[in-house]
Amino acid sequence: MRSKGNAAALHRNTSGLILFDLSVSKGSNKHFSPHTTNSVLDLKLLNARYERQGLTFVQIRKGSAHKVAKNFTVPTLELSDRSQSSQAHLNYFGISAGSNIAAFVNGYIANLIPHSASLFISGVYAAHHADSKEYLEHRKIGTATPAKVWSTHGEDKKTHIQQFNSFLRPVEAMLETEPALAEDGSDAAAKQGPRGLAGIPHSTHVDFCLFGAYAISCTARASVSDDLWSAPAPAKWVSGLHECGPDLIQDLFC
Repeated sequence: MRSKGNAAALHRNTSGLILFDLSVSKGSNKHFSPHTTNSVLDLKLLNARYERQGLTFVQIRKGSAHKVAKNFTVPTLELSDRSQSSQAHLNYFGISAGSNIAAFVNGYIANLIPHSASLFISGVYAAHHADSKEYLEHRKIGTATPAKVWSTHGEDKKTHIQQFNSFLRPVEAMLETEPALAEDGSDAAAKQGPRGLAGIPHSTHVDFCLFGAYAISCTARASVSDDLWSAPAPAKWVSGLHECGPDLIQDLFC
């Protein structure tokens, strides 16, 4: 599956762009956040010139937030005029025709991740620097040991994987839908190779919305991550995005 984007629309007003995003440790670009993932991939897809500043949980909440803006969240885009947007994907990415599909996919992710969190949350915790681990343990989940709270074994793990697969079925149906014949009755569209969620033979912001769920699932063991995306259509879709280039996934845990 090819990557394609319209960088011109972004470059008109984003010279000197800075992306503030969530990273697992100071000085690292490794991340797993779904929203950070689709922002990073969108910018790379569009060949946008930008500086990336990864911030840890602690930097966002205690160290760097007051230097940027009140109630600062990530990902946030800062333009050359120092204006900021925490919903940049709504302003710069994709096309209007795909906005409804993206909203649909984001809605599914919002339900998908909490129901499957026990499969990969230990990996998320382990990936963080010590100060962020402390923040996660004491501010997010309480003082219980994360390994005990988040571990999933045996039949429970199998059940969670099956639930994840069930949640993906509507998306799987989208990927399996055959393109319509052209007006002349030819099947040229079907011969263009793997298609993205928007129904076209290249990845778009819609794909990156779902890829955010894939990115966080990669924090689980490889065998678990593979099982989560094992159905033929999702597996082919994941493979297609990997083929877009290592620069698109080098900062993930895939």
